[in-house]
Amino acid sequence: MCSPKVIAFVEQETARRRFLRSMGAAAVGLGAGVVGLRAQSQSNGSPRVATTVHFEKVVDLTHVLEPNVPNYFRLDMAITPLLTIEQHGVFVNQLTLPEHYGTHFDTPAHFIRRGTTGESIEPEQLVGPLVVVDIAERASWDANAEVTVADLEQWESQNGAIPPGAFVAMYSNWAKRWPTTAFLNEDDTGTYNFPGFGGEAARFLVEKRDIIGIGCDSHSLDVGPSSSYPAHFAVLGAGKIGVENLAGLDEVLRQTDDRKQADDHSHPLIFIGGLKTRGGSGSPVRALALV
Repeated sequence: MCSPKVIAFVEQETARRRFLRSMGAAAVGLGAGVVGLRAQSQSNGSPRVATTVHFEKVVDLTHVLEPNVPNYFRLDMAITPLLTIEQHGVFVNQLTLPEHYGTHFDTPAHFIRRGTTGESIEPEQLVGPLVVVDIAERASWDANAEVTVADLEQWESQNGAIPPGAFVAMYSNWAKRWPTTAFLNEDDTGTYNFPGFGGEAARFLVEKRDIIGIGCDSHSLDVGPSSSYPAHFAVLGAGKIGVENLAGLDEVLRQTDDRKQADDHSHPLIFIGGLKTRGGSGSPVRALALV
């Protein structure tokens, strides 16, 4: 239950929402939570606008981490009990798994020689406004549908410019296939078939927009049949991160649409809880959206 001070603060901040928007702040939702974010520096040295974030719901963007889920590299994980309540008074498992398994993030080192590894990913690279680009209709008949520059421009024509520090996620409704073999959608030649970002769109985001990274609800930033991985090289080569196998983006879109109908055009916020692994090329994450 909220204290009177918290309630008063929320009411005060609600009244200031429109003013904050006019100053470039992003307010997310109303009432259930309030988070203050410090200003961040953009690549050109100018500070991003300090933001007060309001949210009504926390949406889990993470698939359950368990053995026998689809994996691009045909790898698996193992969960081995080490200690038990009955024998040791505590319960501890040992997890053996690849870095790129389940809902996970790629560090630049995943594709870039001497690229940034897990321990050097800055906290500011893991939190930002969440932009969800919906290509689900096209992906329903084209398994290898790509996010294009035109898709990004259409999103901006409807929602305004992609905000500084944004994380841009592709929604293709591919997560509904998880964890079946239809998720990788392997054909008779052994080729995967699933949606991803086109190379031009990825380059547009890193060159023209001040993003922290991109993500997808499929198993790769690039489309399944890709062998040159232009989206990976564009994003990771620019020192950004990528998150693959996201869940829950449909719920984020529903919540966002509801607020648009109430004349609230603020952005959700994403938190990406990746492991700070020394020398790591990535790790499973717990990704959350404040909506």
